[in-house]
This record gives sequence, C-alpha cells and structure tokens, in this order.
Amino acid sequence: EVSYDIKGSIFDDLDRSIAVKQAATNSTVGSRMEVDGYLAELPIGRLEDPLKWWYQHKEKYPRLYKLVPRYLGIIMNSVSCERICSKMGLIVNDRRTSLSAQKAGMVCGIAQNLSLFPRNTTVQF
Repeated sequence: EVSYDIKGSIFDDLDRSIAVKQAATNSTVGSRMEVDGYLAELPIGRLEDPLKWWYQHKEKYPRLYKLVPRYLGIIMNSVSCERICSKMGLIVNDRRTSLSAQKAGMVCGIAQNLSLFPRNTTVQF
C-alpha cells in the first residue's frame, strides 16, 4: 500500500492553488449576484435619502455598501467645492499651521454642516 499523505508534496501546492482560484471565483460570482440584485431593485423616490436606503440594505449588499461613502460623498458641483475651499482657507491659516490634514478636514466638515442644525442646539459627539 502506497501512502500519498506526504507532507509538503506537490499535491499540497496544487490543492492550495485550486483553493485560491475557487475562492476568487466564488467572490466574483457573489459580487456579480449582488450587483444584479441591486440593479433589479426599484429606484427610490426623488425625496428619499439614499444614505438611509443604503444603511437599511447594507446586509443585503455588503460589497456595494463599502463603496457608498466613496461615491455618495462626492461634491456634485463646483460652487459648493469653492465654498469648501474658501472655508478651508479660513480654517487653515498662519496661526493654525500645525493642524493635521485629517483634523482640518473634520473641522471643515463640521463648519460646512453647522447650518443644518437649528441655532442654540447642542450637538453631542
């Protein structure tokens, strides 16, 4: 009787190679099914919040949900972009040169969205 259970044999490498290819194929198939399912959804209403919709469907479309912050956070016109750049110029000045890019972005985001809250409202973070 011949034993094929030799540690480090060529079959181990072959099995690992096949497992990696199958995992990649399964991931591609899962992604394709997720995109197809999303495309089959009815469009949301014009007044509905797309961020809320994605939050409600994040379990159903987990791969696509990872893309939401990247693409739904894009500024859609140059006017608001110019306002943000102007506000950033007021935030990052000679007196605040040690402010990191991340913190400056956070301060700018807060300053930009401050108008969404009614006056005399305390916001807890």
